[in-house]
Amino acid sequence: MPQAIDQPDIIVIMSEGFWDITNLKGITFEEEVLPNLKALKNESLYGYTMVPVFGGGTSNTEWEVLTGFSKNYLPSESTPYQQYINGPSFSVASYLKKQGYDTLAMHPHFPENWNRNTAYPYLGFDQFLSLNDFTNPLKERNLVSDYTVTNKIISEYKKYKSLSNHPLFTFVVTVQNHVSYDHNNYTTQDQIKFSAPFLSEDIINDIKDFATGIHHSDDALGKLIDYFKNVNNKVIIVFFGDHMTTLGDSTFKVFEETGYISNSSTNSDEYYKTMLTPLLIWSNYDSESKDIGIRSSFQIMPTVFQKYLLTMPAYYELLCEIQKYSNGFTNGIVLDQESQVSSSLTQTQEELYRIQELLQYDMMFGDQYSKEKMFE
Repeated sequence: MPQAIDQPDIIVIMSEGFWDITNLKGITFEEEVLPNLKALKNESLYGYTMVPVFGGGTSNTEWEVLTGFSKNYLPSESTPYQQYINGPSFSVASYLKKQGYDTLAMHPHFPENWNRNTAYPYLGFDQFLSLNDFTNPLKERNLVSDYTVTNKIISEYKKYKSLSNHPLFTFVVTVQNHVSYDHNNYTTQDQIKFSAPFLSEDIINDIKDFATGIHHSDDALGKLIDYFKNVNNKVIIVFFGDHMTTLGDSTFKVFEETGYISNSSTNSDEYYKTMLTPLLIWSNYDSESKDIGIRSSFQIMPTVFQKYLLTMPAYYELLCEIQKYSNGFTNGIVLDQESQVSSSLTQTQEELYRIQELLQYDMMFGDQYSKEKMFE
C-alpha cells in the first residue's frame, strides 16, 4: 500500500443512539434536524454503517470498529469486551501505537460499563478518560452532554500536543442520547418542533426527546469540526452512531407506523434497515465529497486507512478486498456490492468471509499464527 507522507491525528467518535430520524416518512420538522451532518457531506466521505446491534449492545459495535472483527462468528448472545478480551488484543489502537501514536479512549460514563476499564488497556489504549475525569460536566438528559465531550476532545488534544510530538489516536464513545426517552427531558421551548399527525402519542413524546438530543449532538459535531478546520496538524475525524433505537412502547413501532419497514420485521430484506446509522469521514486536508454507501462497522477503519493512504496491516487489505464484493454482513444478513440483501453468499463472498473468520478465530482463540503476517 502507498505510504503516508506524515501521520495524521485521528479522532473516532461513536455517538450514542445517533441515527437519522429524517429517513422516516410522515414526520415533518420545522428545521433541519442534522444540519451539520448534511453540510459536511459536501467535504467528506459519507454513507451508513451497518452495525451488529439494535437498541443496545453499544460495546459490540465499538468492538467491531476497533478490531475489524465481526460478531457474525461469535455466539449471538456474547459480548466480546466481557468474555473474550482477556489479554493484549489486536485493535486499531494497538496497531497505531506500534506506528508511534499516542492512544486515548474517552467515555463520559462509569468506567466499568461493558468492562471498558479492563478492555481498553488490552486493546492498546495508553489512557482511558471516564466519567471520573469530567469535572462538573454540563449535563443533558441527566447525562454528560455532547457539548462537554466536544470541549474535552479539544482540551485533551491541546494537552497532548503540548507534551508530545507523536500523532494522536482518540476514540470517543458519547452517552447523551442513551435510551430511554421522555419528552420531559427538554422544556417545550427547547424541543425541536415537528408534526406527525399519523403517529401514536407515545412515539410523538419520544421523538420530542430523541430528535432534540441528536439535533444538539449535530451542533456539537459542527463545533468540533470548526475547531479542527483551523489546526496546523493533519486531522481525520470519523463520526458514526452505535445503533438505532426504539421510539414508542414497542421495539419497531415507529419504523412500522412510518412505513420504514413492514410489520413483518423479521424479514431480512427490511430488518437490516434497523441497523443503519450515519457515517461521516472528514479531514482538514482532503475535502473530497463521496457517497460510499454502506459499510459494516468492521469496515470503517480499513476505509479510513485506504482513503488517506495510511500504512495498513494485511488484515485491513483483506477487509478492503471484501468491500469490493459485499457492502455489509451482520446477524447473518449479507449485502452485495450494490447494498442489496442477498439470500446467499456468492462463492467469492463465501471464500473471503471464510478467510476473515479463520483469521479472527486464530487471533481470538488460536495460537495467533497469522499475527506477524496479517496484523503487524
